[in-house]
Amino acid sequence: SPRKQGILFQQAADAEARGDTASVLKFLKTAYDLAPAYKDARMYYAAALIKAGDEAQADAIIAPLAQTGDAADARIAAAYAAKGQYQKIASLWSAHVAAYPIDLQGYFTLAAAYYAAGDSAKAIATLQAAEKQDPSITAQAEQFIAQIRAGKK
Repeated sequence: SPRKQGILFQQAADAEARGDTASVLKFLKTAYDLAPAYKDARMYYAAALIKAGDEAQADAIIAPLAQTGDAADARIAAAYAAKGQYQKIASLWSAHVAAYPIDLQGYFTLAAAYYAAGDSAKAIATLQAAEKQDPSITAQAEQFIAQIRAGKK
C-alpha cells in the first residue's frame, strides 16, 4: 500500500528509529505529496525537515498554516526546541494566540517559548494577557510569573 499515509508514517518512524534520516524524509515527503492539505502529513514532514536542518524548506511547508495560526503544533515546537529555535516557536504560537484567543494553553506555550528565548518581559506580558482572557487562571499564571521573575526554569 504505497499510497496509504498511515503506512508511510510508520515506515518513517521505523527509519527514524534506525537513524536513517534520508528515508524518514522520503517517506514523509511522499505522505505529504499525496495530500498536502492533510495537516498531520504537513506537520510530520516539516518537523522532519527541521530536525534534518532544512529549516527553509520547513518554513515553506509551514507558511500557509502559520498565517492562520494553525502551525502551532507540538511536533514543530519540539523540532525547533531541539535546535534551540525558541523565537520560531514564539512566532508560530503568537499567531495561534491571535487567531484563537480563548486557547489558554496557547498562552502558556507562548510564554514558555518567550522565556526560553530569553524574553522574560514578553513571557510575563503573555501570561498577563491570559489572565485577562480568563481570570480563573490567575493563580496559575501568577505562579509562573513569580518563577520567571525569580529566574527559575
